[in-house]
Amino acid sequence: MGDAVVSFVVGRLGDLLIEQVVFLRGVRDEVTWLKGTLTMMSCFLKDAEDKQDGDHRVRKWISDVRDVAYDAEDIIDNFILKVEEGEGTPKKMGRKDCFQKYFCICNKHASLIEQANLYGIGKEINTLKKRLEEIQRNREIFNIRDINDGRERSDPRNERLNQLQRETPYEDNELVVGFQEDVAKLMSELVEEVKHRRVISIVGMGGLGKTTIARKLYNNNSLREKFDCYAWVSVSKDYNIQNLLQKTIKSFTKPTSKEEFEFLEKMKELDDLEAHLRKYLEGRRYLVVVDDVWDLNVWASLRRAFPDNKNGSRVIMTARSKTIAEHCDEIPYVYERPFLKEEES
Repeated sequence: MGDAVVSFVVGRLGDLLIEQVVFLRGVRDEVTWLKGTLTMMSCFLKDAEDKQDGDHRVRKWISDVRDVAYDAEDIIDNFILKVEEGEGTPKKMGRKDCFQKYFCICNKHASLIEQANLYGIGKEINTLKKRLEEIQRNREIFNIRDINDGRERSDPRNERLNQLQRETPYEDNELVVGFQEDVAKLMSELVEEVKHRRVISIVGMGGLGKTTIARKLYNNNSLREKFDCYAWVSVSKDYNIQNLLQKTIKSFTKPTSKEEFEFLEKMKELDDLEAHLRKYLEGRRYLVVVDDVWDLNVWASLRRAFPDNKNGSRVIMTARSKTIAEHCDEIPYVYERPFLKEEES
């Protein structure tokens, strides 16, 4: 089982971080990153194993993760062996004695701060890092899910509440901290004098505030005044393109009568929905937020309905995957949401 291999290596990396604390000072961040990334990958292996019978690419993905885990284990073993051989550490020496020995060695030889890099572990981990980044991009392309994700195991009522909150972009908490610089930077991109339609993407892991930033931009009156119409549509994992188009039309047109609402409800054909939205937007300068995109195909399906009127229309997209954002426009603008600064935290 691929997850058993990865879990074992994660445990070894944890032990390495504890036991070789002195020698790892030069590459501790790299080892921590490797441990964290392999831990994250293990969350996706069950879904990948369930899908592998129907897709040889997924089987290859599992094999790639397993190979990286084995290579990481080899790096650990080689590093420990070189440390013991290089400094003559008795194998039966207790952990406390080992630490004192290493501490004395480091006081005696200041250059040992870089000892781990001399043993090559830093360079080898950087090589693994590049492979893992490619594996992660492929995971997003193959739509391999984290079966432990809170969305998957949450109560259906809570899931519906979360969806309703996403679809209501009008509540804005002014007490939220840490987004002023993000909003200012994105605002300058949105109002830049570029005539063609632009897609501005906000990407980052779950919980970093991508939707909050998009909501602050969407609710900014000075920004709204620059557009003829605006809309907010929430996508999420389980989407239906016809439903998305219906929701987008309703958000733009805001039907007020029962007849208008029923007319849109009865419109089910994809071509009709696309034509209706495109006709409404033709000639208008529009702003639309496409929130919580998980799939490469979402924008590819929606873009036909959003005409490029060469009048400065803008699309704000939020997504966890940078790969999705980079493929949504000819010249994409991708803003990676950073973690909070220390004082903000």
